[in-house]
Amino acid sequence: MAAPRPLLPAIGLLLATATASAQFVTDRAFYNGFENRSTQVFSGIVQESPYFGAPASYATPNGQGDAMTSSVRANLIVDRVCDVKLLFGQLYSVDATYTSATLLLNVNGIDTSVGCAMTTAFPTCVDSFHKVGIGPNDRVTLKVAPILPARPISNVDSDVKVAVRFGWTCEEL
Repeated sequence: MAAPRPLLPAIGLLLATATASAQFVTDRAFYNGFENRSTQVFSGIVQESPYFGAPASYATPNGQGDAMTSSVRANLIVDRVCDVKLLFGQLYSVDATYTSATLLLNVNGIDTSVGCAMTTAFPTCVDSFHKVGIGPNDRVTLKVAPILPARPISNVDSDVKVAVRFGWTCEEL
């Protein structure tokens, strides 16, 4: 009588296939948005930063973080084709010298027409008119101009005097 063949290679193959499928879903760079009917909604906040010396600040377009001085350091790599539209911004400032800001969508280091302006008198803005198409491997970031002030030396979040909240949608084509 022949010995039964071990099932381990078949089980290993099954597990490898299941793991690869799971990785495809969880490792997607773009999956950090809220998905609803092929539309992703991204939101976050950018605040004062220890980095300074540039004419503008750059924000990772999803989540919370300190402002960066270069779009290369703050971007989201896109893995699908979609239209970016409906950009929202809200300025929070208790710094008397920082009274207005412009929020722009930046794709691959180039400013787009998607953007809006805020002031302390009118702290909320929405761009529901402009849209821009983006595709796989595009790098998306948000630009805030003028540059956000330097972060307080205490480096305590409660001491931050300027922040910009934002949100935007990306509708798959």
